[in-house]
Amino acid sequence: MTDATWLDATAQAGLVHSGEASPADLVDAAITRIEVLNPQLDAVIRTRFDQARAEAAGVLPDGPFRGVPILLKDLGCFVAGEPTAMGLGPLRELAWPVTSYLADQFLAAGFIPLGRTNVPELGTTVTTEPRSFPPARNPWHPGHSAADPGRLRIGLLARPAGEFYTDDPQCREAVTGAGRLLESLGHHVEESAPAAMFEPRFARHFNTIIAANTEATLLGCEALLGRPIADDEIEPRNAFYRNVARTLTAVAYLQARHWMGQWARRMAPWWADYDLLLTPTLGAPPPELGWFTAAGPEQEGPRIAGFIPYTPQFNMTGQPAVSLPLHWTPDGLPVGVQLVAAYGREDVLVRVASQLEQAAPWADRHPRPQEP
Repeated sequence: MTDATWLDATAQAGLVHSGEASPADLVDAAITRIEVLNPQLDAVIRTRFDQARAEAAGVLPDGPFRGVPILLKDLGCFVAGEPTAMGLGPLRELAWPVTSYLADQFLAAGFIPLGRTNVPELGTTVTTEPRSFPPARNPWHPGHSAADPGRLRIGLLARPAGEFYTDDPQCREAVTGAGRLLESLGHHVEESAPAAMFEPRFARHFNTIIAANTEATLLGCEALLGRPIADDEIEPRNAFYRNVARTLTAVAYLQARHWMGQWARRMAPWWADYDLLLTPTLGAPPPELGWFTAAGPEQEGPRIAGFIPYTPQFNMTGQPAVSLPLHWTPDGLPVGVQLVAAYGREDVLVRVASQLEQAAPWADRHPRPQEP
């Protein structure tokens, strides 16, 4: 069988379709890789290897990814009868009663889940170092075809507005380099972004919604557990969010949602003149584990918010976006650039991402094994 180590899901599905590999071959190879690498990374926190091997040997749905192994994110992608902890220790062994729509679609496509990936507690921070599970480590460490999209109009935003946000020169360099590459591919690139992108009131209303969502999620978890989850069982950040939510009135929440709806409509017209917005994905390259909490609980929130100048906006508008690894720091850490399309224009993102990958391939850039 062809070595599947660096093959993506489409290529692995092709091996099964051609008969060069069986689902059992792919599953066994992936399990071996997890067993070798996960002790260094702690990227996988729960496995179902025996069930996966049994599924690979049985009858699988005849979907486009029949027999391809996959790891499910341990946050919101529920499978009936299996735990999904969302980074919370109290939910470590709690089996969910229903299968979510997303998980159902993965299974119908023929994927075979091997286990669950590590996640931040409730997904409310940037790095994956939950208090109830081991921290996940970055395999990158210092020292290291689709249809033609046509000529696109692309706005470039290389740095955030205001002193609140992190603004690392490596991220600016990543975006300017990506802009030059896009121009060389025939696209029109100029400095431009939606005027509403960094409205000062956005952060306040965004945090209101995050706080309410955190408490709603924890209440749902408590209903399944049959007991309360104490503040000392969760991270201080999430305890703060739930305490904010408990003082939040229905009127204040609706006002935050109303403001976001009006703000999203102010964002949308920019895409009448541009096909894509190009930004850094984050404000800086990956920090060391522990950096977000190193200055104490009072500084964790500002550090998180300052690190993500460009992505929460599109969590709120619901627009499609993609992050591409088009830049590496001198120390060998990958730096992502974000492309954002108009509502419903995932097709534009897929085409331009494919074009960029062909022009500046990254599939053969692999992290080196860490020294023991």
